[in-house]
Amino acid sequence: MFSACQKDLLDTVPKTQVLTNNMWLTENLTDQGVNGVYQGLRLGQMLYVYDTYVTLQGRDNSTLMNATATASSGIFSSTWQNLYEGVHRSNNAIYGITNVSPVGPEKKARLLAEMKFLRAFHYYRLNQLYKGVPIYTEPIEWDKVDKPRSTEKEVWDLIIKDLTDCINEPLLPNRYDKGKAEFGRVTKSAAHALRGKVYMYTQEWAKAIADFEQVKNMGHTLFGNYANLFKGDNEQSPEIIFSIQNIALAGYGSDYQFRFGSRSAFGSNWNTYLVHPDAIDRYQRKDGSKFNWDDYLPGYNQMAPGQREVFFLRNNLTATEISNIEKRTTNKLDMSLYLPTGNEERLKKAYEDRDPRLVSNVILPYSTFVGANGATDQTFTSRWPYRQEFGGVFDLRTDIVPNFYYYPRKFVYEELTQVFPIERQALMIIL
Repeated sequence: MFSACQKDLLDTVPKTQVLTNNMWLTENLTDQGVNGVYQGLRLGQMLYVYDTYVTLQGRDNSTLMNATATASSGIFSSTWQNLYEGVHRSNNAIYGITNVSPVGPEKKARLLAEMKFLRAFHYYRLNQLYKGVPIYTEPIEWDKVDKPRSTEKEVWDLIIKDLTDCINEPLLPNRYDKGKAEFGRVTKSAAHALRGKVYMYTQEWAKAIADFEQVKNMGHTLFGNYANLFKGDNEQSPEIIFSIQNIALAGYGSDYQFRFGSRSAFGSNWNTYLVHPDAIDRYQRKDGSKFNWDDYLPGYNQMAPGQREVFFLRNNLTATEISNIEKRTTNKLDMSLYLPTGNEERLKKAYEDRDPRLVSNVILPYSTFVGANGATDQTFTSRWPYRQEFGGVFDLRTDIVPNFYYYPRKFVYEELTQVFPIERQALMIIL
């Protein structure tokens, strides 16, 4: 015979998690809970790839970049899930710190300001993407996630309120200096920066300017050397407003370096992201004027894209290389435009008089840099067609040898002595 179990005989307390009202009972648990909200910034880290300075052309399974995304594509559900995870962690922390935690009033005030900033940040990303989402400001039961969608304005208003609360909290520091253990935590300057960006979305320009002026007044300045800004030694420079901090561990690297091309600099030849040519062409000349290919290669803009390859060919092509080009059934080139001893120099002039940030962001054609070949420093040059080794100079090789691309330089390793176990991932809010 079988009988129904009585409910009061069941142990319904989960063994794998701390319940909300239990989580914040001590100062140690409070600190762990707050750290868990910060850790939520790492959920779906590739979300932040699209916020970098250079427009990127994705490879592999990037449905957005390949224009194959549908309403059922996982990137939409995972993005929604990760951002709302950040919202709900923040809500849980705000409730726990306010109603349960025994920490002193000064620390409590600072932590609440930090949690409101993080809630605002996640709603900021949600509103950027979806233009109005359901608003939750209290801990919830997962079977009661049924609120209707709020308007875009209502979400912006909530974000502004949270950030204003942060800014008005006297116990929240303006900023943290380099070397401080607290560097990477939320500050007033971060709140001003994010609120200023929100005011730009709401077209309240004077308020945006006022917030950005406050960021400057709180001690943030441009670093002065764009290329060195992305080195590990400068990851806490005064230019950085808010960034995810990493602990350097030997033998470990970051997802950004893994995917942004640096592996090609030390022999594994894998590039997940490529820089789109349109992004390169948007870099202005040093005097601020618009870049135009025809100023350097007359007739370039009128040519079919595939025919422009003739200008990117390396000097001194071998007879075999020329024969292979001439044997093509598609993309035949007008080799009368080829300069056997001057093709590289002619092309390089198109990049020399440009915004200097270009060479810091992108491995340009026929540029040379020191990378690593296994356990040995190695000088590489981006040339086309690829040759494994020529006169002691190695060509940059990736897994896409049949084609010639722009590759990211930012975050790419430079010499073994400069390989950073983990680089900062300050791609969210940067001055």
